Amino acid sequence: MVIAAFIFTPFTLISVLPVNPLFIIALMGISALLLGCLIWAAVRFTPMLFDKFSVMKRFWESFTLYFKGDRKDLYANILIGGFRGIISGLTLIFALMAANVSPPFFSTICITNSLSILTHIPVSLSGLGIYEGGGLVLLEALGLNREQVLAGLLYQRAYIIIWSLVTAAIWGVVIAAKRFKKGTMPL
Repeated sequence: MVIAAFIFTPFTLISVLPVNPLFIIALMGISALLLGCLIWAAVRFTPMLFDKFSVMKRFWESFTLYFKGDRKDLYANILIGGFRGIISGLTLIFALMAANVSPPFFSTICITNSLSILTHIPVSLSGLGIYEGGGLVLLEALGLNREQVLAGLLYQRAYIIIWSLVTAAIWGVVIAAKRFKKGTMPL
């Protein structure tokens, strides 16, 4: 989420909005600075709440373990998140190509990851419709055909649903086979 907000979203705004890129970069820099100040304040003042709220102490222990414990895991998470973002963008590019649209490579990857922020808004099931509507607006701003973009976004959604069903079926068969082999699952 942080990668999408602070890396991909500025490039999306630069490619879509008719604004000076330095303004958007400065705005994102200020936002990152404010987030840093918020994290500093949390680090500084949260321990005072431990006596009053035991839940805060347990949360804080988990939080610090993640960020101070093993940095390799944190860096691996960042790397995998960036790789996932590129794969997600390529999926949309291929779906748009299936709808006979040739989208710009870098802008489409940035837009896809910026749209992933919208899917976290709890308005619909897995962002259904929200993602497609936002994608339609942003990709149309790049000068792409509205109908073809909508078709590409729906192709991408269908691909995600089919991939999820196939993955769930494969895992179901694997788990059933393991249970059957152990003798814990009757025929």
